[in-house]
Amino acid sequence: MVGRQLISKTLTKIDLRWATCHTFRHTFASHLCMSLIPIFTLLKLPGHARIEMTMIYSHLAPDHLRKATEKL
Repeated sequence: MVGRQLISKTLTKIDLRWATCHTFRHTFASHLCMSLIPIFTLLKLPGHARIEMTMIYSHLAPDHLRKATEKL
């Protein structure tokens, strides 16, 4: 058993049937965005091919963007 099958079996075993590989990838990218990681770095880390995919996560951080401008 490899990759997604193993993750799926493990998630079922620990009663997280609702979670998927994408759930963790999305959470990873969301937290990077909210940590104000530069967008082009965020593009590379989860392996997005296009900036449009990465920009999906930018809506998650309006409060973080306000905090960033306060640092100015």
